[in-house]
Amino acid sequence: MLFEPEWSLGWKATDRMSVELSWIHLSHARLTGSQNPGLGDFGLPAVYRYGVDR
Repeated sequence: MLFEPEWSLGWKATDRMSVELSWIHLSHARLTGSQNPGLGDFGLPAVYRYGVDR
């Protein structure tokens, strides 16, 4: 069993540019022992939309 809680907060800066702050945690909640405390990760993705608008 794997738990994967995730949180994110995004902001649309312009019509084409957006950014997001995200956090994700991977863990088995120590159900199979205390050897694995889990892994947490932060991210800051940026997205730029280009091309022809339809």
